[in-house]
Amino acid sequence: MRRHEDIARVTPCPCGFSPEGANASFHRAGEFPCAAGWCMMGREVIEVAKTPKTNAVREAERLRISVRVIEYEADESDLSAAHAAASCGVPLERIYKTLVLRGDGRAKELLAAVIPGAMELDLKKLAALSGYDKVEMIHMKELFGLTGYVRGGCSPLGMKKKLPTFLDESALRHERIAVSAGRRGLQMELDPRDLQRAAGATIGAISREAAKEEEKTW
Repeated sequence: MRRHEDIARVTPCPCGFSPEGANASFHRAGEFPCAAGWCMMGREVIEVAKTPKTNAVREAERLRISVRVIEYEADESDLSAAHAAASCGVPLERIYKTLVLRGDGRAKELLAAVIPGAMELDLKKLAALSGYDKVEMIHMKELFGLTGYVRGGCSPLGMKKKLPTFLDESALRHERIAVSAGRRGLQMELDPRDLQRAAGATIGAISREAAKEEEKTW
C-alpha cells in the first residue's frame, strides 16, 4: 500500500504546493484555497473550497489578523467542543467557546465570555471582573437577534454589536486557539493575543477551573 507521501509525489497538487510537503491537513477544505478548485491524491479527488466569508472572518481580515479557517461537517445533534475538536484535528484544550450574558438583569447590558470549550464559566468571577453585581446567560432564543449568530456558531468577532469581551487567562498559555468563525461547522485558529486585541478583551480567570487554579496560588 502506498504511503500518503508517495501518492503525493505521483500526483502533485495543482495549487503549486510542494508534493514533498503535502499532508492530509493541507487538503482540508478551506485551509489552502486552490485556484484550480481541486487536488488529486491518487484516485481520490478532494474538493478545496475558498475560505468562507463570515462576519468573523471579514473582521479578522479587516484587522489584518492571520487566521486559519477550518471547515468541518457540523452535527446539529452534537454542537459540543469535543465534536469540533475531533472533526478539526485541534486538541480539545485549544477549542474555545463564546458565551453571551446579561449584566445585572438589564436588557441592554450585554457581555461576551470566551472560555475553553470543555470548561464551565464561573459567573461570580466574571461578574467581579466585569463590574456587575451578577451576570446571567441570555436565553438561547435571544442569541441570533442580539448577535447575528446561532448556537454552535457564535464567534467573539463580527457580532451585530461589539460587546465587552472577557477571555479566560488559560488562552494565553497556547500559541494558537480556535474559536467559532461565525457559522456551524467553521472554526478559525489564531493567536490568542490577536483575539484579545481584536475583541478588546479583558483577561481573567473566568472559567471554574482557572478560578480554582488562581485560588491555589494564594
